[in-house]
Amino acid sequence: MNPNSKTPVACCKALGLVAISLLLVCATTAQAQEKTPKYEVGIHYAALFVTEKSDKDSGVGVRFTYNVNDYLGLEAETTQFQQTREGGGNNETQALFGGRAGWRNKRYGVFAKVRPGLTRFYLLGTTPGPNVFEQGQTRFAVDVGGVFEYYLHRHAAIRVDVGDTMVRFKPGDFFYQRLDEPMFVQRRLSHNFQLNVGFALRF
Repeated sequence: MNPNSKTPVACCKALGLVAISLLLVCATTAQAQEKTPKYEVGIHYAALFVTEKSDKDSGVGVRFTYNVNDYLGLEAETTQFQQTREGGGNNETQALFGGRAGWRNKRYGVFAKVRPGLTRFYLLGTTPGPNVFEQGQTRFAVDVGGVFEYYLHRHAAIRVDVGDTMVRFKPGDFFYQRLDEPMFVQRRLSHNFQLNVGFALRF
């Protein structure tokens, strides 16, 4: 048997092992490059249209997100809405906790979100009292809507939230239009349009 006849077989085996190794390295590298960062910290501007007092409040907030995978994330967010006409202080403070689910690629992400939580209205009174001006009342809220993200970089993103912030009011709740003129809430479950625009760091 010619010993040289084994040479082509050995070369083919060696080339096969090299090719498989290269494919595994490339696949591992691509997976590492495309892996979604686990954590996000963001800041946003928010506009909330409060239907029960026919008014728009605006403010700033912060958000933390833990990405379970490419499609599912858990979030905690708080926003403070400043008074614009009543002379300082806060109109509302919002705290929401929940999740988002959807689809993303290297540049864009589109998600649906459901985030229950609490909203404290500082200019909300209730009957029977007593009431203290600017002490406020806390009510249950749920934010349901959509999220669009644009990834400037693997570690930076622009995010836009559009949603319905539903607030569960109690019978006898009223907003202080003026100290001597209460505006009573007409709906137990109020639907309020909210828009957030923000920036996030991802790591």
